[in-house]
Amino acid sequence: MTASTTHLPLQRFVFPGSAVGTKFTDTIEIDQEAHVLYAGDNWTGGMDVFDIATPEPKFVRTIKMRNTFYGISVAKNVNKVFVGLRSSAVAVIDGDPGSPKFHTVIAEIDTGGRGSADLIDYDPTDKKLYAANRNDGFMTAIDAVSNTVVKRIEGLGGGLEQPRYNPTDGMVYLCGNSDDVLYQVDAKTDTLMNTFPIGDVCRPNGLAINPKSNMALLACNNRERPHTVIGT
Repeated sequence: MTASTTHLPLQRFVFPGSAVGTKFTDTIEIDQEAHVLYAGDNWTGGMDVFDIATPEPKFVRTIKMRNTFYGISVAKNVNKVFVGLRSSAVAVIDGDPGSPKFHTVIAEIDTGGRGSADLIDYDPTDKKLYAANRNDGFMTAIDAVSNTVVKRIEGLGGGLEQPRYNPTDGMVYLCGNSDDVLYQVDAKTDTLMNTFPIGDVCRPNGLAINPKSNMALLACNNRERPHTVIGT
């Protein structure tokens, strides 16, 4: 059998002079409907916004904030963009193009931890945001409509990384980096249901879920053996 290889050209984007500064980005997120890309910019001090409606991206602006930026999540059905911050807070950005406050910070939600509110994900069914309080041993559930904390899911381990909502089973899955596990949380009750050992020296940082196949892809933080893990 002969392997088939597809070659695609790579697009390179150079930041304009209006967006000067060395870029350190922890996470990017795309509003697929609006064709807008958001990138945390920890050197310039804000969140960079790009128009990606065409093959050549266009830098729009930097939404300035005083903090260090981690996770980003677009909550389309409440017209908001959320950003996890080092101060254990979550910034709320107006995502409604028709609003006079469009692409400005309209609220900041304190999760009450001592460390950062790191990576985040949005549950559009229950209109809740989930923030991994990385070194505090809990994940925060936030009402995305009222911008208030609903509940802490406590008793988790250290090195909490990417949470992901799975619409197929209504559960939120959270990477436990330090303990090499995947936590399962019921999004209706915000209750820890299961802790699944990964069974591999993965130390997961990233997580993606395909709800159609009900399969998950874990991005492992294993420097000795860089790899990914796929599971159901």
